[in-house]
Amino acid sequence: MRSLRDLGLLCGGLLLASCATPEARTNWSEQHATFRQSEGWKKQVFFNPPVYDQITTSRGSVKVSLADQRAYLLLDDKHVAMDFPVATGKKNYRTPTGSYKVLQMKEDYASNLYGRFVDIESGKTIDSDADSRKPTPEGAKFVGAPMPNWMRLTNTGVGMHIGYVPGYAASHGCIRVVRSAMKKLYPVSELGTPVEVLDSWSPAGFKDLEPQKNR
Repeated sequence: MRSLRDLGLLCGGLLLASCATPEARTNWSEQHATFRQSEGWKKQVFFNPPVYDQITTSRGSVKVSLADQRAYLLLDDKHVAMDFPVATGKKNYRTPTGSYKVLQMKEDYASNLYGRFVDIESGKTIDSDADSRKPTPEGAKFVGAPMPNWMRLTNTGVGMHIGYVPGYAASHGCIRVVRSAMKKLYPVSELGTPVEVLDSWSPAGFKDLEPQKNR
């Protein structure tokens, strides 16, 4: 037979629900608010495991705030699963606002519009900001910019993908996502996942999930 001391260690080590107190439950909404007040938060990702773990491909959605250069993965459009930095379209290439649905998903994808002109013989880059619609220099070829975990939103080339996120609008119209965030977003997305791009949006007022009652 186990001693009372052994049972106490079992309870503490496994964090059994029957041994937990209401005070032990993490207040994720408060943690999120604290995160958004911390130094350097705009370059960081906030991740909420209890909410993320409940997301299915039919319950997830994304909101993008152009003013803040942030995006939010939401559960049932009510709970923040992830708050992460993005880089949207720079001047003259502004990412269009609107309500979209994911039209295409490809883990390995490259742009057919933007990329590099590369010298065929030497392999050296001639132009690192090339547009395939412009004449290709003699002896060169166009190499599209890589766009891993591509999620197409429009038929005119706008989508979400892993890319460089410098902290300001920097793309040719796409929504670049930091790798760590996209590795969470891509698996819970599907064709038809809603993505809303807004001039400005904030998750202020979003609440924690209600704790599940024991049955």
